[in-house]
Amino acid sequence: LVNQTYCDTFGFEGPPSELHGQLHAALFEQCAQRFTDPKATAERVTAALHADGLATPVPFEMTDGRQLELVLAPIEDGDASIGRLWIYRDVTEKHRAARALASSLELLEAISTAQLHFIQAASPSKVFGDLLERLLAISNSEYGFIGEVVSEQGARALRTRSITDISWDEDTRRFYAE
Repeated sequence: LVNQTYCDTFGFEGPPSELHGQLHAALFEQCAQRFTDPKATAERVTAALHADGLATPVPFEMTDGRQLELVLAPIEDGDASIGRLWIYRDVTEKHRAARALASSLELLEAISTAQLHFIQAASPSKVFGDLLERLLAISNSEYGFIGEVVSEQGARALRTRSITDISWDEDTRRFYAE
């Protein structure tokens, strides 16, 4: 048996009743192109099927970016195992929240390290250079700069504290050096 959510998740057209009685392996083959790594997903599901008792959730990713996990719950009649209940859960938001939390923690660590270096009287160029490297890694960026807004002679100006070297020819190398 399958429900409408299963059909919607895996792109099966028609009512769920059309899928009743089909083996899951056949259904899996029909929707395999929806997994980012069908072979690895099939291997993990097969391993979970051979595990005794309640299996550890099997994580996998869909080509549309959704993160799902499968739990295979044993169905028993007394002491006899008569099958498995396949429970799919969409854990996309959980994964997004975990990545956002990890990024926030990395950012907090980078700022804390920069503060510590300032307290220890490290040179500003070293502090900002190290901070920029960490921020580029956290944001998965190739280029960036750290600036400070300062008041000079009654006007506000931006003072560059650290900038990535973007010089790719003689003119930009000279500009970067300046």
